[in-house]
This record gives sequence, structure tokens and C-alpha cells, in this order.
Amino acid sequence: MAGEFVLEARHVSKSFAGTQALDDVSFNVRAGELHALLGANGSGKSTFVKILAGVEQADAGEFVINGQDVDPSK
Repeated sequence: MAGEFVLEARHVSKSFAGTQALDDVSFNVRAGELHALLGANGSGKSTFVKILAGVEQADAGEFVINGQDVDPSK
């Protein structure tokens, strides 16, 4: 299973009252990898993590965990 992604976020977008928080974001993680989300204030880091945690719902995009399509908001 080396090389396969355990988490895939594909083409994720989210806006709030006309403000685009995320625009076509893709993010992949393989088992054993360590990642950091870095960016300026207002760049969408917290929004992306909230979508992954199911706190917010993406306007567009898909998520795959261990090869299975998932809806983090459920």
C-alpha cells in the first residue's frame, strides 16, 4: 500500500457571503507523511480543516479516505 493516498481532497471550494475562502484546493496525504498548512491570515487554513472535520460543508469538491469516497459533514 506504499504510495497510495490515505487522504485525498479534490477540487474543494467554499465561499461565505460572496467571499471565496477556498478555490479549487486539492490536498493528498500518504501514510507516514507529516504535513503542515501554512499561509497568511484569511488564506483558508481553518476553513479547510473545519471541512475535513465536518464542522463546515464544502460548496464543491470530493474527499477520499483509504480509497473510499466520504462526506465529512456526515
